[in-house]
Amino acid sequence: MKFTFGVLAYNQETLILETLESIKYQIITYGKAYNNQIIIIDDYSQDNTLEVCNKWIENNKHIFVKTYCILNEPNKGTVYSYNCIMNMIEDEAFKIIAGDDLLSSQNIYIETLQLRNDLLLTYYRVYLKNGTVYYEEKDLINYFYQMKRNKTRMYNLRQMRRGGYLHTPSTLYLKQTYIDGKCKELNSQFRLFEDDPTWYSMIKNIKTLDISFRGKCIVLYRIHERSISNFYDDSNPFVFELKKLRELYARESKGLEKIYLLSKSSKKIPKFMRIDKYCDKLLALYRKIKLSRNKQFINLKSEMDAIVQKEQEFYDNVKNSAMIK
Repeated sequence: MKFTFGVLAYNQETLILETLESIKYQIITYGKAYNNQIIIIDDYSQDNTLEVCNKWIENNKHIFVKTYCILNEPNKGTVYSYNCIMNMIEDEAFKIIAGDDLLSSQNIYIETLQLRNDLLLTYYRVYLKNGTVYYEEKDLINYFYQMKRNKTRMYNLRQMRRGGYLHTPSTLYLKQTYIDGKCKELNSQFRLFEDDPTWYSMIKNIKTLDISFRGKCIVLYRIHERSISNFYDDSNPFVFELKKLRELYARESKGLEKIYLLSKSSKKIPKFMRIDKYCDKLLALYRKIKLSRNKQFINLKSEMDAIVQKEQEFYDNVKNSAMIK
């Protein structure tokens, strides 16, 4: 069997070794029976990211049947890199990851064996910041509700338009799902924002699509000062593309949802009149109060505490391994 690891790299010379070492861990621990290949797309980094990747590949090429380390021309962007990797993948299982995130200690190969053309598998959102692995309770509350929810196609579309529905690094799918969803047609309208347009296309175009929320962690999602997707101000090009996507969502919605989304995407509405903010806060408060004594949720928190502890130990080992290189 074949398996492809894809890495989206840009100005990550100080971080990407940890990403690559987490891939190496997966192969050595779980993937020796697979024909593994790695595709690294460097979006014209201004630091030594490409050199770091090439050196690592040279030292570890024995664990791969094929290796690619490709340098983009300037100003191509994340979406271009993502679609390049998707074009190179054939029908094998794969995992694409940003060059600052890490695969967790969970067996990624076993998880992909469960996939089919009309299924997305999505997992707990676990963060990594300043060397610390953690989760946020508000994310876990929302995740708990989605695990229990009977999700229809219209429900999935509404949740996508609302925002924050699927955590991209922690979601798995097949190449055929990407094709059937006509994902490239929509995500190519953006430069930096490939994930939500891709999910939205899948939900719109695959009427039988099932989204399954699983009780595991497959990625450590890094928060750091150079990640443009985590910091929102008017100078950030990611913010411009997010506004563009929200405007698209508003055009494709009706009634109260349309009013909510127009409020979310408008800069002309004063903060105290932003109904979307009030709706989100009231819903979050309601759910938090409702789950405060829910035994299933309390057990879920205990499971997450154990997962975080395990992944902290895993990250510390990966970090030490990367420092030796």
